Amino acid sequence: MSPAHARETGTAVSNTVSGGAVYGPSVQAGTVHGGITIHSAPPALWPVPRQLPPRFVHFTDREDLHECLDAALRDGYAVVGLSGPSGVGKSALAAHWLHTRHATGAFPNGLLHVDLRGNSAAPTREPRNILPSLLRALGAPPHTLPTAVDELIALYRTFTAERCLALLLDDAVAASAVRPLIPAGPGSLCLVTSRAPLPDLVLDGAHLAPVQPLSASASSQLITRVAPGLRTAAPAACTLVHQCAGLPLALVLAAARAAAHPDQTVPAAVPSDDRALSGDDDLLSGQLAQTVGTLPEDVRRLYRLLGLHPTAVLDHEAIHAVATRVLPDLALRKGLQTLVSHHLLSTDGQPGRQRYRVHTAVHEHMRTLAGEQSAAVRAQILAIWVDHYLSGIHTIDRVLYPQRRRPAPTFTYPNPYQPEVAGPAAAVAWLEAERETVLAIQDVAAESGLHHQAAQLADAAWIMYTHLGYAEDWWRRQVSGYDSAVCAKDRYVQARLLTGQGEVLRQRGDRHRALEVLGQALEVRVEQGDQVGIARVLRSRALVHHELGDDHEARRLLGEAIEVRGGDARQAAREFALLGEIESLAGNHDVAVEHLTRARDALVGAGSAYSAMVWRLLGQAQHRAGAVGQARICLNAALAAAHTAHTGHTGHTGHTGHTGQQILVRPEVPRILRALAALAEDIGEPALAQRHRDAAQAADRGAPLR
Repeated sequence: MSPAHARETGTAVSNTVSGGAVYGPSVQAGTVHGGITIHSAPPALWPVPRQLPPRFVHFTDREDLHECLDAALRDGYAVVGLSGPSGVGKSALAAHWLHTRHATGAFPNGLLHVDLRGNSAAPTREPRNILPSLLRALGAPPHTLPTAVDELIALYRTFTAERCLALLLDDAVAASAVRPLIPAGPGSLCLVTSRAPLPDLVLDGAHLAPVQPLSASASSQLITRVAPGLRTAAPAACTLVHQCAGLPLALVLAAARAAAHPDQTVPAAVPSDDRALSGDDDLLSGQLAQTVGTLPEDVRRLYRLLGLHPTAVLDHEAIHAVATRVLPDLALRKGLQTLVSHHLLSTDGQPGRQRYRVHTAVHEHMRTLAGEQSAAVRAQILAIWVDHYLSGIHTIDRVLYPQRRRPAPTFTYPNPYQPEVAGPAAAVAWLEAERETVLAIQDVAAESGLHHQAAQLADAAWIMYTHLGYAEDWWRRQVSGYDSAVCAKDRYVQARLLTGQGEVLRQRGDRHRALEVLGQALEVRVEQGDQVGIARVLRSRALVHHELGDDHEARRLLGEAIEVRGGDARQAAREFALLGEIESLAGNHDVAVEHLTRARDALVGAGSAYSAMVWRLLGQAQHRAGAVGQARICLNAALAAAHTAHTGHTGHTGHTGHTGQQILVRPEVPRILRALAALAEDIGEPALAQRHRDAAQAADRGAPLR
């Protein structure tokens, strides 16, 4: 602030900084001495993504396709499509080649992987549900992710424009599912696998390559690698190669089965007639039936029960939850290892909790056998898994937002497993790993008549939006969960889900529909006598009216909300804050400062993101009132409060931060910095204003607050 401006406004604010460097959002209110440099926070260090499945240890042959892929990369193709029947080894080939190329320095900015599940029993994944995950893997903070799919695509192209990376898209069925996911950077490659060729990808500059079954010699080599000690005569080996038709998955299954039963000759380890040769699917089904038939009875039963799981990725604890109740005599780890050794399961190769993956063809076979179970057994298994994941997401919700009100979960079986998470980072990792399974389990619960559980799973799904950026998931789950809550006659959860729907509609710009839905939520809250819920809905309706330009109604609703809270300033801090912002924008500066000061005083020592927001609103109100010195003080306090909310250090013994506050405060930081920039611009400090704008842009990109 210039001395002349200080005299005009009657404020006297000064400080002195001498020498050195200042990092992070900074404000200089007085005199600077000697060699000061001010920087925005350094870019966040984000791990380069390495998402590919592990190399297949028995990978054999395919030199011609390796050369084909090498040539496509040299020639600058942005997309390569690999097509062939199930079990022919498309995914193994793609992953093996990418691992090999990456080891030589290709794709330095990451290896991404998405299973599109085009031929899976699980719902096909769409770009709107994939892009948030890809963007976060590339370092985009969840709060910066837009809700509209077109905006997500544009942001993804921006993030990949200057990166050289590879994306493996498995099991595609249409070019339209691939096109929005193609990386934009020079030297990047999108490698696509599909059962049928996707000629429309040629429009995107794709090179298409069919993947053929292995030759007889390569098939024999693969058999030897899987079962080096296999005792077979040459004619028997030829029979094995012939009946597996060169499909690597079938060959691996047959060889592993024969190795596990060395007393059998090879012909006994494969189908005894030609039914397996009638088609690729029949061939694999025949091999799988033969392999499963050689397993111990309790492992066979485990295999059948796993087919009831709605996705092809299974967590060890989820399997354990079923096994302890249904197969109490099974040595679970030994049984799972048996399935792995027979190539019916594979470990995912990722650090942390043990997870298993199932090949699409194997999962289809599992599901066929699972359908043969009695209705009572199926209902029991599904109820156990619903309990397991409902308990899991409630545990994660409590870790991330311990202060949030939530209904007590409803379980079919008592004392379900609760995941052990060592803090917020582990909780977010669990949420990301289990997101698709939790969503699928909600559908299973609704279809099975477990409506209470389905509604509660939907209610907890909001953290998938706040922490992971999946806005579309949030909306769809609010709607389907509300239907389940109606079936369960659970009015409390109905009100919560209606409130969530109203918030989604407001964010989408459908404000009149938002008011309608929030009106329904208010009716239920009043019926329930839920005072806290009533005040929340009133505030939400007030915000919508404010955005529609009806500040008279917004003031009335906020006054009603404050009255519902009994006038308690601490409980009504957010209502006072919104009321203050409305009055400030209307030019009622004294009233605005009064309301915002009440909100600020109520939140002193809270160390929350709301405290940072209130300090910012108060600073902006002071700026509009012309009290620029006070405005600067408040905006600096807003930055300090944001830092406290982010790190959890408030000076109060025993208080620790948690990711919930970090998520809430992230969008607040660039708002504070832009308010500081506007203040600096108005008092004639354009260089400082530009530094604040640069810092705000860095904060938008996820740079840490220092």
